[in-house]
Amino acid sequence: MTDYRAREKAILAELSDGEQLLWAGGPTPMPYAAKSWPAALFGAFFTGIVFTALLHRDGAPMDGSRLILLAFLAVGLLLTATPVFHYWTARNLIYGITNQGALILGRFPSRSLWRCNVAQMTDITVQDRGAIGDIFFAETPIRRRNRKSSRDAVMTMKKVGFVSVKNPRHVESLLRSALQSER
Repeated sequence: MTDYRAREKAILAELSDGEQLLWAGGPTPMPYAAKSWPAALFGAFFTGIVFTALLHRDGAPMDGSRLILLAFLAVGLLLTATPVFHYWTARNLIYGITNQGALILGRFPSRSLWRCNVAQMTDITVQDRGAIGDIFFAETPIRRRNRKSSRDAVMTMKKVGFVSVKNPRHVESLLRSALQSER
């Protein structure tokens, strides 16, 4: 789902009455996937260690330690494949700006829709890296476990926005115009 018309059609199906689409797009897959290279490097290193340990157990019977090593091998391979997962996620992620706010439609690995109306938009920030950049416009609370106490949870805020979009300054101007027209 990489062409503009298919993205636009998918977003149009999600619009409510009176909502007009101003822009539809999505992340650029390679830069989006490149953000996960540290996990892939760690996964490759981890897989190499486990694989070496499995090779040095030649002739040993299939006991519990070998099964544990196979489980660790699977974890290492999954970590190594993280950029591939993010690449496919980016190809199936659709962003939209409407006259009432912003939408993020995910279609891989499962379908999800996140809406942000103008009232929820806080501060629009752009992390411009030239032709491709990130635009953040809202925050959502995330509940995390407290490291000091297993019973307490800590609420932190996670930035929400469009990641790895082409022409981020143009998309920012469209977002700001939607914000101005609705307020």
